[in-house]
Amino acid sequence: MRVRDLLEEVQWRDHTFTLVRLAGAMIILGASLWYYFDRKSELNNTKAAYDGQLFANDEAELFRYMLQEDLPSYRHRQSLGYIGEPQRLQWVETLRALGSSYNIPGIEFTLESTAATEENVDPYWHPELSVMVTPMKITMRLGHEGDLYRMFNSLSDNAKGLYSVEECKLRWLDTYSEGLEFSRLRGDCELLWYTVQDITSRWDTP
Repeated sequence: MRVRDLLEEVQWRDHTFTLVRLAGAMIILGASLWYYFDRKSELNNTKAAYDGQLFANDEAELFRYMLQEDLPSYRHRQSLGYIGEPQRLQWVETLRALGSSYNIPGIEFTLESTAATEENVDPYWHPELSVMVTPMKITMRLGHEGDLYRMFNSLSDNAKGLYSVEECKLRWLDTYSEGLEFSRLRGDCELLWYTVQDITSRWDTP
């Protein structure tokens, strides 16, 4: 006898309650399986988040240690003007004071706008640091070449920031003004001032 014939002979009305219980059991089983896999997925996500937090905590602890070790040196470089906003006014005042101290008359200077260094253009460009550059042009009347070296040495000692001398041209003047007969040597120099943006200035910003 075929299965189909057997099914036709079954009195399904006599098994209604059993069938309902079977259907209910299947529904409960399906719901249980869905709940199991949903909880398992959530557990895996929670574990991944926990592992990520552990890694972040370890990294934060490492950075805290590095900060404690390097912060005094960082603050010292801030005080020297290497880190932070360009000290444009301080540079100008330092040049004027040095000119008066060394009796160098008629120092003239021009400060151009500050801009970020560019890759393959500026020697101090860095991929992980924001290094700013400020061009300066200086014109001065010198008694001799030694005045120029004294000026730049003192500028390094007194100005807040780092600079490089890109070019200096010295030439003797054909004419001179009264009182400047011993200052007929003219110097035209181009400087670049470099400063690193201060990352700690953003720490207090929410």
